[in-house]
Amino acid sequence: HSCDNALQYNTLINKNYGVILGGSYPYPSDSNWVVHNNFQNNTNHAIAVPAFGSNSWDYGSKGNYWDNWTTPDGNGDGIVDIPYTIYTTTNVDNYPVTTPY
Repeated sequence: HSCDNALQYNTLINKNYGVILGGSYPYPSDSNWVVHNNFQNNTNHAIAVPAFGSNSWDYGSKGNYWDNWTTPDGNGDGIVDIPYTIYTTTNVDNYPVTTPY
C-alpha cells in the first residue's frame, strides 16, 4: 500500500498500467495525490484497489490528461465536462484536462 504521496507532472505512456494504487484491509493506498499527469497509450491508465482507499486525482481545478477522455468540453475551458472514474473505485478525477501538460 502507499499513503501520503504525490505523483505530479509525469507522462505515463505505453504501459500495461500507468498507475496502480493497491493495498488490502486495513491498509489501503490512501491520501495520495495523482495530479497534472499525462496518461497516454496505456492498456489501463489507472487502477485503485480496494475501493475503500481515498486518493485525490485533481486539485479542485485541473486534474490529469487521459488520452481516452478528452471530450466533451462544452464551454471551451480545457476541462472535460464529465469526470474520469478510476477503475474499480469511487476515486474520480473531477477535472480531467483536454490536452497534455
